[in-house]
Amino acid sequence: QTQWSVFFLNATTGWVTVESNGRVFRTTDGGSSWNESTTNALVVPNYVYFKDANVGLVTNNNNGDVFVSTDGGATWTQVMTKISSQLFGIQMLKFDPTNSNTIYACATDGLYRSTNSGSTWSQILSKIYVSDICINPSNTDQIVVGVGNMVNIDKGIYRTTNGSNASPTWTKITAGLPSSFNGYI
Repeated sequence: QTQWSVFFLNATTGWVTVESNGRVFRTTDGGSSWNESTTNALVVPNYVYFKDANVGLVTNNNNGDVFVSTDGGATWTQVMTKISSQLFGIQMLKFDPTNSNTIYACATDGLYRSTNSGSTWSQILSKIYVSDICINPSNTDQIVVGVGNMVNIDKGIYRTTNGSNASPTWTKITAGLPSSFNGYI
């Protein structure tokens, strides 16, 4: 089964990954034509996200590696490395809405943050299967994440109000939400 990830920065500029054959393509004419990127070691790219026309990220579905491009996707450099035996994957990437040098990666083993456009990463939440992230654009210290897969017990929605700290404090939100979850969050 082929999986695609599509991201458009605006009406004309966008990227698409083709998982089955490990390629990334870029359009600058709204999708009428596409040019293939040099993917280096991108074996199975499965998620693409750009902060502007030059700087973007792609993840590798085989192991969760993260690659960054600073030339609109023409070339890619690996910036996060995991090994297959770690059963690691990236579910979501998000740029901070007010500081595009800060990037968050929702991963199989927690939430990671880079404050230097993806050059280095720190784990800021250690939970199984962080699947999604929402950052308050008016106060980027306020971050909410979804945690949980089909088998882990600690599922739910977690929030921090000091997200820019080196070690943010996270609280599970329980008020107004179901007391138990089945499936993914």
